[in-house]
Amino acid sequence: MIDIIIPAYNAKETIFKTLASISLQTIKNSLNVYIVNDASDYNYQEEISFFKNWINIVELTLSKNSGPGIARQYGIDNSNSEYIMFIDADDTFYNCYSVELLYKKIKETKTDLVISNILYERDNKREKYEANFVYMHGKIYKRSYLINNNIKFNDTRANEDNGFNNLLLLLGIKYDVVEEITYIYRENASSITRKNNREYKFLGLEGYSYNLTWALNEAIKRDADDIVISFNSYKYLLSFYYYYQIFIDRKDKYKILNWISDLKKIYLSYKKYKNILINEKIEDIQYKLFSKEGIIKKCNEENLLEFLKMVD
Repeated sequence: MIDIIIPAYNAKETIFKTLASISLQTIKNSLNVYIVNDASDYNYQEEISFFKNWINIVELTLSKNSGPGIARQYGIDNSNSEYIMFIDADDTFYNCYSVELLYKKIKETKTDLVISNILYERDNKREKYEANFVYMHGKIYKRSYLINNNIKFNDTRANEDNGFNNLLLLLGIKYDVVEEITYIYRENASSITRKNNREYKFLGLEGYSYNLTWALNEAIKRDADDIVISFNSYKYLLSFYYYYQIFIDRKDKYKILNWISDLKKIYLSYKKYKNILINEKIEDIQYKLFSKEGIIKKCNEENLLEFLKMVD
């Protein structure tokens, strides 16, 4: 069985489509659906009454609004199937085979996680996002791995999925990839991300930094491989060098330097574990980062360290 967890806050306008996409899945009889009501202004019993004839669905309710990470964790703690998936209350699965594709892959490969490509939809345009460890979307998790390794969401409200997934990566989770698209992420037209996307991206770097630092510290506590810590702390800082270049025209760009101060400390502590394999991988990361948005400035360890001298 598979538990599908839906964090929902005032989502009546969108959740019907989400539930419809679940009810159309080829293996819907193997699904348990949990709407985690994150203290919405109403309940979702009307939607549950409509869909209960097609899927096994219940509502769980939080007493206060806590954000999607806490809602997802509440769903994990109050469900018990062998596998877990997440879908947001304004998104849908790509087609009726989406869950089956992920489920078959994780069973066949005997891995603890399978990830897929997703489709990002905004302004009536669609863009394919390659499988990655950033989002919860388009993934299936083996519950026993999360339980046995005490993997839980932290209490942040933004980028908590990034922290959660990067901790799995740092700990060396066994995973595989489905090359197909399984998920459609729809940008909410009324959200802050839609109203002022550039401002949101800048301010979101604080949560992004916090969660990457949190993941590294958790991995260190759990005796993760030193080279893995070294490589990923360097990779994370490189991404902030990239964002610093994007926002170089902002008067408050110095905030980025403040946000990554703890990340810098981890990198410098583990810098000695770097080796030639890491350097080879970094070249690929450089290309992917600096070929975006017209930024082609080369970054190596020397000028990254120059950048970090500005960090307290």
